[in-house]
This record gives sequence, C-alpha cells and structure tokens, in this order.
Amino acid sequence: MSQIFSDLSSLNLIDVTVGALVAVLIIVLVVTAVILFFPDQVASVVQWGLPPPPPPEPMISIEPISVATNTSLIIHGENWPADSLALISVVPHGSSGTLSEEMSSVVASPEGEFSYTLDIGGDWGAPGSAQIVVRTAEGTHEIQQTFNIVDPACPRARIDAAAEARVGQIIDFSGHDTHVSADRQMMKYEWEFGDGTQATGPKVSHTYNQPGEYDVTLIATDDHNSSGQATHHVKISQAPSCRPIVNISGSSSGQVGQFNAFSGRGSQACGGREIIKYEWDFGDGIPGAVGPDVSHVYSEASDYTVTLTVSDDQGSSGQAIHNINISQATGDPPQAAIDAPPQARVGEAVTFSGARSQPGYNHNIVSYLWDFDDIAGRPDEVGDVVEHKFLASGTYNVSLTVTNNQSQSHTDTQWIQVVEASD
Repeated sequence: MSQIFSDLSSLNLIDVTVGALVAVLIIVLVVTAVILFFPDQVASVVQWGLPPPPPPEPMISIEPISVATNTSLIIHGENWPADSLALISVVPHGSSGTLSEEMSSVVASPEGEFSYTLDIGGDWGAPGSAQIVVRTAEGTHEIQQTFNIVDPACPRARIDAAAEARVGQIIDFSGHDTHVSADRQMMKYEWEFGDGTQATGPKVSHTYNQPGEYDVTLIATDDHNSSGQATHHVKISQAPSCRPIVNISGSSSGQVGQFNAFSGRGSQACGGREIIKYEWDFGDGIPGAVGPDVSHVYSEASDYTVTLTVSDDQGSSGQAIHNINISQATGDPPQAAIDAPPQARVGEAVTFSGARSQPGYNHNIVSYLWDFDDIAGRPDEVGDVVEHKFLASGTYNVSLTVTNNQSQSHTDTQWIQVVEASD
C-alpha cells in the first residue's frame, strides 16, 4: 500500500512540474506577441516607470558677431522653456563707450525658440566688445555671449558659400559682398578654412579631406589697414561612393618667374585600389602637367587655383584644389652698364659692351637690347657685346636695356659723338 501512495505522489509532482512549464511557456508567448504587435504601447508602459530624460540646455547665437554702430544684430534662442519669458540685456565689456543696459524681453515659442533684433545705436561708443546676457524670468537659466562693435568705416566682411558639402567636393567661397566705405578700397582678403589651410583673394575654392564641421573665417582689409571679420559654418559629410581622397601639398605664395613645386603624393586610394593617374591644372591657362610631383612658373602676379584630379585603377576619380598667390618679383633689379668710346668716325665699327651689367641678387640677365638712335625704324641689336657703324655724323644717345629672369628691367644710356672720317 505504501508503495502505491509513493507512486501516486511521484505522478502528482510530475503533473505539477509539467503544468508550471506549460504556464511559463504560455506567458512567454503572450509577452512576445504583445511586444511584436503593440511595440509603441509597450514602450510607453516601460518609459512610464522611468524618470524623463533631461531637457536640452538652452542656447543662443548672434548674427553677425561683429557689427557697426547704427546697424543691428539678431539674437536666436533654442531649447528655452516653452512659452517662457526671456530677458535680454547688454552690458559693457571692454568698450570705451557707454552701452545701454536696459532690459528687453521676448517670449519663446511652444518649441522653445525665439528671435530678437537688437539695434546698435550710434552712441554706443568706440570700437570694442560688448556682452549680451539672456536669462529666464525665473532665473533658472542665464547665457552670456560676447559680440564686437567695429568702426563703421571698417570693412564689413561677408561670406557667400554652401553650408554643406561632401569630402573631396570643391566648395566656392566668395567675399565679393563685403562692404567697404565709398572713400576706401579693399586691399586684401584672407581665408582660414578651419582645417589648417589658408588662401587669399576675393573668391577662393577649397576641398575638405575629412568629414566634420568647420568654421571658415574671412578677414577683409582695406587701404587704411582697417579690417573686418566674418565666419561661415560648413558641414562636410563622407562621400557616398569610394573615391580617391586627393591631397595637394605646396607653397601658398610665390613670385613671378619662380618655380613652384606641388605634390599629390598625400592622396589615397580606397582599400585594395591603386592611383594610376595625376592630372594638374595650374589655373593660368597654360597646359597642365601629369605625375605625382610637378612644378610650374607663373608669368603674371595674381591669385591662382591649382586643381589636381586623381584617378584609380577602378575608374573612380577625385579632385582637390590649392590656392596660391603670386606676387611681383622682389629683390634687387638689374643694373645696365655701357662701355664704349665717347667718339667715333662715320663708317667705323664701334664696339659696345654691356658685360658689366648686373642681373640683381640671385638672378640672371636674359636679354640685352641696344638702341643706337641713328636710323628710325632700324631693328635694335641684341647681345652683351655688339658692333655698330654710324652712317652719318652727329651726336647719338645710345641706350642698353637689360632684363633679368624676374621680368625686371633697367636702361643705361651714353652719348657718342660721330665725326666725318676726314675730320
């Protein structure tokens, strides 16, 4: 009998265990079905028991950051408490003038945004800086930001360019809309692209080799050495296809007549690919060159954009540009010097030498041009030493013009008296 009860107890334990497993399996299936078919409701229930995420911090931006008197700037606000009252005031900060400290207010939108136009009065003092303070009426948040008050006669720099581009894409930046006083002229545009590279000129181009966000700065200077500054934010994203990343190294300035070396060896092909072609355009209309390392001589002073196109063995290509400013050659100019007798006879072969002429430091004379002042329309003679016969008596002003390899020239003159052969 005891054996029978023992067997029955074992059977009951098995039934209970199987029943529990079946119940757990049913619960798992029900929960899985609920998650699959009602994901939004499940997320709401889960989040209901969690503390809410902290709201984003309020922020402000000022545009433009440099402003002249009798103009205005705009204050933009984001992430402020919805429908809240933002109090705005301006306090002196390094300016020699007396700035208004009266408080203004603006109501944020339900999305927490606002815009406020601040007029910069003509009595705001000499050039310097000031500080904008924005805070909530309850005092829970306060943000300060500095802006610059500039001389009204200073250039007001302005940048015109795209706000977004891709790696390797050429971006044009223009400063042509920069304002300058009517009695002044713009002399210099200096650019910083935020990636360690610079350029000069009213309009430049640039490519970025890495994705990211960059602040481009333009400093515009007039003929009174007064300058204004502007900043432009550009976002660079990764190129969608696998193209070579092109990199140009070389000087950003040079002189007329000098060799300027450029290299594209820093360019990189995508993994498993190989660069097979480097094609250069030097921006001056002269036929370009090929190869990873090249050099070029510019014949005129100006700003030039060098373009390198790199192609890989899979047919993909990429481009980069490099800005270079070419100035007029500097250094000592050449000095022409004539050696010749002061007197000669008609028909006599007279030797004229320009061998003592100096080319200027570290330069070479590339041409000697003589003018003997004796026959109108007669071709001039060339060479450092020449012979000449005068066909009529008289006093002649002989000139020698020498030119060096920097396109610099100098002229020397000497009088010679020619008498008749019988005199």
